[in-house]
Amino acid sequence: MTATLKALIFPRFFPQLMKLKAFGVCFTVSFPAIAFLAIAIICDRKGTVLLCLIASFMHEAGHILAMLLKGAKLKSVRFNLGDVAIDTESTTLSYDDEIFISVSGVFINLTLSIFSLLFFLFFKLSFCYNFFIVNLLIALFNLLPIRFFDGGQLLLFLLKKHFSIKTCDIVINILTVVFVVPVGVLGFIFVFNSSYNFSLLFTALYLISTLVSKEFKNVS
Repeated sequence: MTATLKALIFPRFFPQLMKLKAFGVCFTVSFPAIAFLAIAIICDRKGTVLLCLIASFMHEAGHILAMLLKGAKLKSVRFNLGDVAIDTESTTLSYDDEIFISVSGVFINLTLSIFSLLFFLFFKLSFCYNFFIVNLLIALFNLLPIRFFDGGQLLLFLLKKHFSIKTCDIVINILTVVFVVPVGVLGFIFVFNSSYNFSLLFTALYLISTLVSKEFKNVS
């Protein structure tokens, strides 16, 4: 894709709502991401969106911390619809380093879920139990073997040690379809059979938007 075409497409359909630079790192948030979040909050009946945001923030912080530990220097962090893109300066990382970075976000969520459960058992706070569930679900969600998800990236790096890039791509693509399609179908079924609870549908839309967003960037 030419630079002119990218300049025409991205500002129009993926505008940046907020841009901030701190510690030499540029942080941006796109308008579609804010719009999607607003709809999710409006449709959320249990008030768990804020907990999800906190858990998601900690998840991404885990990735960033792992990158810094492995000597990577951050350039920008972009919050888009369906993904968080973390750009670093050119750094040579081993497969083991990549695996460490891939699992770091899930590790943070699992750690938070354990501590939240312990606090709930001792203090009986419903907030702690909800935070335990949210972190556990986000960890399991990100471990799905779907392209561009932590589980998919982890599997890709493990496969690259033994197979060709083409074989790895075929395996990941097949697993992505196997997991995304059922979630999408169940999402629509769940909406009409649960008093219009949109949680699973939003999950399916998030999965699809992530894949489309990442693939669009790769093509460009």
